[in-house]
Amino acid sequence: LNIDELLICSSPQDVDRNATDSSPGKANPRKVPSVSLAASDVHIQYRIDQLLDWVHASATPEDLLRKIAETHASRLIYRYDIDALFTEARLEILDDIRNAVQSACNERNLGIKVVHVAITAAHPPVEVAGDFEATVVAMQEKETRIQQAKQAALRSQVETTGSVKTFARLAGLA
Repeated sequence: LNIDELLICSSPQDVDRNATDSSPGKANPRKVPSVSLAASDVHIQYRIDQLLDWVHASATPEDLLRKIAETHASRLIYRYDIDALFTEARLEILDDIRNAVQSACNERNLGIKVVHVAITAAHPPVEVAGDFEATVVAMQEKETRIQQAKQAALRSQVETTGSVKTFARLAGLA
């Protein structure tokens, strides 16, 4: 089964979705999570174990299975931020999807056994892939500049006082 629609993923900036503003004198409103969109291909292989259940479950059991798979994959994928979905989460989520789809099929007496789940592709929508790549490059450039600034600060400290340790001691005295 292919999921061709865009999936909503949590943003990597929302590490703590339950964070609140704890400034004194203010109510603690919840921060609104941002979202990212991803295109993903989720393939589900299944075996029909109970043919009568399969044909009696729906006039179009394949469509019912597709809707079940899309619903559960979407719900589970949202738990991961978009960066994780493109990397390590792709492997972690497979068992969760398989178990959720199997449970839903069991509840509806579809008569199938989910054999295998694979996410064969996870990527930003094609229309925004260039912008997504530009964002990643900008983040990498930002991190490079931060590291260069830290190196320049250390070099300046050593040139000024002879060592980082001496600089820290003098800064503490100041």
